[in-house]
Amino acid sequence: MADPSASYRFDNFEIDPAARQLLRDGVPVEVQGLVFDLLLFMAQRPGELLSKERLLDEVWRNQHLTDATIAQAVRKARAALGDDGRTQSIIRTVHGRGVRFEAEVEVVTVDAARAAIAANGSASTLPPVDSTQAAVGRHASPDAASAEAVAAAPASTPLWRRPALWLAAAALGVAALAWHQGTETGSPPAASASHAPAESPRLQRVAVFAFENATGDADLDWFERGLATATRDLLDPSQGIQAIGPGDLAEVPDGDLAQRSAFAGAAFGLDASIAREGGRFVVDWTLARARGEPLRGQFHAADTSLIARELARLASDAAGGRPPLQPAPELDLGDPLAIELYSRGMEAFMHDDREQAMALLSAARSRAPASIPLQIAATVAGFDPADVPASLQRYREHIATLPTDATGARSQLQFQIGDLLWYAGEVQQAQGLLEAALVDVGADAALHARILNSLSFVEQSLLRYDDAWTHARAAEALLRDLDDPYRLSMALTNLGYLAEDMGRLAEAGGYHEEAMRIREAHGFPSLIAASRYGLGRILRRSGRFDEAAAQLEAALQTVEELELLHDVFDNLEELAEVRMRQRAFDEADALLVRARAVAAGHDDALGMIWERQVRTRLQLRRGQVDAATRAAHEAVIRDFESLGERQDALRARIELAQVLLALGDAKPAADALVSATQVEGFSANPVLQIEHAVCFAQLQVAQGRQQDALSALLEAVARAKQIGVLDIEAEAAISAGQLALSRRDLATAGRMLAVARAWSPGYYRTTALAEAMQVEPVAASLP
Repeated sequence: MADPSASYRFDNFEIDPAARQLLRDGVPVEVQGLVFDLLLFMAQRPGELLSKERLLDEVWRNQHLTDATIAQAVRKARAALGDDGRTQSIIRTVHGRGVRFEAEVEVVTVDAARAAIAANGSASTLPPVDSTQAAVGRHASPDAASAEAVAAAPASTPLWRRPALWLAAAALGVAALAWHQGTETGSPPAASASHAPAESPRLQRVAVFAFENATGDADLDWFERGLATATRDLLDPSQGIQAIGPGDLAEVPDGDLAQRSAFAGAAFGLDASIAREGGRFVVDWTLARARGEPLRGQFHAADTSLIARELARLASDAAGGRPPLQPAPELDLGDPLAIELYSRGMEAFMHDDREQAMALLSAARSRAPASIPLQIAATVAGFDPADVPASLQRYREHIATLPTDATGARSQLQFQIGDLLWYAGEVQQAQGLLEAALVDVGADAALHARILNSLSFVEQSLLRYDDAWTHARAAEALLRDLDDPYRLSMALTNLGYLAEDMGRLAEAGGYHEEAMRIREAHGFPSLIAASRYGLGRILRRSGRFDEAAAQLEAALQTVEELELLHDVFDNLEELAEVRMRQRAFDEADALLVRARAVAAGHDDALGMIWERQVRTRLQLRRGQVDAATRAAHEAVIRDFESLGERQDALRARIELAQVLLALGDAKPAADALVSATQVEGFSANPVLQIEHAVCFAQLQVAQGRQQDALSALLEAVARAKQIGVLDIEAEAAISAGQLALSRRDLATAGRMLAVARAWSPGYYRTTALAEAMQVEPVAASLP
């Protein structure tokens, strides 16, 4: 077994397991945790051929890692050592068998280091090796043994409506302030410099989940998220720690603490249950660890304000953090009463009681006026969507008072207010703040990814798809390096929907499949169901109706059991779309009736509009369009526009033209198509342009311009194929085939039938075209 106190030297590098550092000429080289574990394992076994299976089992403990992720880890390990895939001078790949560490490695023990220091006459001494720590093994953090001692200590020893809209959680609480001003107050200058954030090889992420109020007193419900948020904020300034709290974790589904922590990409996960006995609070806490059994303990507190500080201390000690000797006033939450006021205020904010939250946070700020976390919390809580101008004025006043070097705090505040502006429908102003937040974000990759994702959503709302795609892909790249499965799966889901909106169905399916694999590996049924829904949409649009129905029915069963009503609605509506294409119109109608009842049952205004839009599509397919259909669909357009759903409103305008053509009203149909082209954003969406072109061809047929219509449809087929929007390509091909057949152009009709069959040979419009093709040659041969 490898000596946990040893370090490993090769060439001009050294791997220090205790500090989890890779050093090059004595200078730390920043590497991802996954990569560090790989380097350490290989350096401990130079010359050995290490298979992928062995790496998965012994290095990463069978975590869900794809071949691509393993290959990426190897590439990053080479890059950290100045090696590359061509020379492979240090890490060699043996094709089909594994990797081998080629460098000669010198093992340096603590005793050897002591001898070297003594030989050099140094006055410094090394502390004795803790035998308990040595027994923990090389996978434990340096303070794992002391953490277990804490756990065993006596009680008297003093933490679209679419599934991709995960950023809503950011507005529920003050997220991490990834900045630290100056040096630690009261610390010697040298110590402060040596523990600067820039030199930290890796931050240990600690997830602080909502606590349990076990006192039986409803007045203390603020323990649940408010006190947990305060614990997170007290823990985060610890050197080497990145803490995330209930606001960041609100959308992580319920489950085992270790399971939830791993899904959030946290090495540690803290929860606590707070009861009351004999006038004192009894706190039972659990700290899940990525490596090793969870730590558990209990302590008593005479006052609520002491609970958060003690839990933060316990979590910091276990995770190997270094709390500041004396927190700077700008980073602290203030005295015990200020902490309680802050905790109560955050709980009120999370319960949408803005007035109460503002009063409590204002009182907290009066006791700690320099506290930046309190200032940000008060600004966010004071945002009133009913009075955006006044809210923005308060925001400007508050942000102007932030210290000039508090760039991370400024970026955090801009991000949160930008998100709130988006939710309030102030999309242009949201874009401006989010772009400003990117300027000041600095080195905080997690915050950077969140801002990029929010900006992508805003740009989608503005129908600026290319910009949205660029920012969503950038967020994905950051999240892949952050070891955050939850947010990566959400970003992948967002990319799946965005790719679908852009007509890139193959890419969309790939993103949904990867998100589902991540979620299946961590075992959260609600999120697996969300991925099934996204994948079902792509399968339906790819002409694979039976597979789509299977995914949607499985998802529907899950979300009905979990009573996730928005998701129930979405799956019912999408399943109706599938049944329409299977020509099961009565079943589609019944599904829409159920969907409408679900939406009405929980005041889902947007769902009610969507159901009416899909019902128009059903009536078009059934050939049952009348004046009432037209009136209902015109109301759909107005309702979408009133809610700011610009893309849905644009598509609904094109569908209105189809309704008017079905009624024989060519002139109003032409007007509807012209009005669609005049809507801002139309020119930015090639998919909507193709849908418009197909409908315009139908108008040309109504006007007697068959040849122009056929040319337009053939062009639409080519454009759809180029983009990858398979369903529109097939539908346009069927329409072109029917028109070509009416003109006795059998060659063109045959080519279009081949396109439709490649998409879905069993689709009822495909089979109808095929049957017409069989009849036409006979008719053509008659005198």
